[in-house]
Amino acid sequence: MSRSTSIATVLEAMVQWQRVLASLPRPPFADQELSRSHMEVLFALAHGAQDMTPSALAEHLGVTRGAVTQAVDPLVQRGLVEQVPHPSDARSKVVRLTGSAREIVTAFEANAVKAVAPHFVAVSDEELAALAATLTRTTGVVR
Repeated sequence: MSRSTSIATVLEAMVQWQRVLASLPRPPFADQELSRSHMEVLFALAHGAQDMTPSALAEHLGVTRGAVTQAVDPLVQRGLVEQVPHPSDARSKVVRLTGSAREIVTAFEANAVKAVAPHFVAVSDEELAALAATLTRTTGVVR
């Protein structure tokens, strides 16, 4: 199979996965009318280090520090994210999920994993780990 054909096959599978993902339970914070960038910040904080500097968050998301500020400020106002002094650099702050937001994201992901797990029955643990690593590399997310 050529590289182009393989990429086309991946795209086709992603289109099919959109249907699966759309059938998941209501996404967290749906009542808050959050943008995609807001959701990306919330999930990055849920999966990243407990506390992230705005610069580290910007690098993780592949955006500018200004974009992080624009996304974080409304989340702080809604009580989903908090900014606290950096533990070792008084000039800096760190960003983290509030406890209640972390609980909501964790519960949503647990339910989502349970819902999509049957789609991976024919995939070995090793194949699944390789798939996860490969997809993560294609997103440009820094881990």
